[in-house]
Amino acid sequence: MARTRSKLRLGEHALPLGLTAVALWLVAALLVRSFPGLFESKLRLGLALLAMLPIAEAILMLAGVVLGLERAKRLPAASLLAIVALACHTVAMIWWPSLYGSDETIVRHGAAWVTWTFASLVVMAWFEAER
Repeated sequence: MARTRSKLRLGEHALPLGLTAVALWLVAALLVRSFPGLFESKLRLGLALLAMLPIAEAILMLAGVVLGLERAKRLPAASLLAIVALACHTVAMIWWPSLYGSDETIVRHGAAWVTWTFASLVVMAWFEAER
């Protein structure tokens, strides 16, 4: 019996997902730097954290459509995306924290928001996979 190539394999999407993760991380880091007022107050930060849940769902749906991923494969894709983006975030926080701004409070709150953003991608994909 001939083996058919399955569209369910995540490996064929690893490079586009990795590049997308780096781009999304860079956008998130630049948002922290460009909108420091959003990260000064804990209340505004909390609202930004809550706003990321529906935005994460939209990012997952868009990535699924663009890459042709079935719903069952969006959780591994979101996990790979989050791992790459959080790796970039960690390296940047160690070697290049000025990317996020100069105020320590804004950098700390912005770092929390970036971490939450990519964690929320995985959480929303997990909820979707459980449906």
